[in-house]
Amino acid sequence: SLESSGVPYTDWVARKEVDEGHVKLHIYIEPKSEVDFPMDDVIHKIDRYFLENLSEYRDMKEMFQYEPLIISLLPVGAFMAYMKAQQEAGADLAHIKPPHIQPNETVMGSLLGDELE
Repeated sequence: SLESSGVPYTDWVARKEVDEGHVKLHIYIEPKSEVDFPMDDVIHKIDRYFLENLSEYRDMKEMFQYEPLIISLLPVGAFMAYMKAQQEAGADLAHIKPPHIQPNETVMGSLLGDELE
């Protein structure tokens, strides 16, 4: 899990995406506001955790010889802004958080700041 990787974060979403003809796992992480860490460290920690704990990930890297992981940082406050916008739009409280897995383009646009002001 992301918690076990040691990366300090507020929340995350993950999507299967195609990059240069390869299927990749793209994880979008909202960092904790008080934490400043190099992106290379984030990628290394998550990659190492996946290699040590997920045989499918390790097998995919070995078999296809490409990096199947992309990590991007979301703006600080992205999830809070998304949930606030959902509440203001009248969404049921049970549905104000975005799905962790394969959120749609509208959700991603909001989290990436397209709708954050």
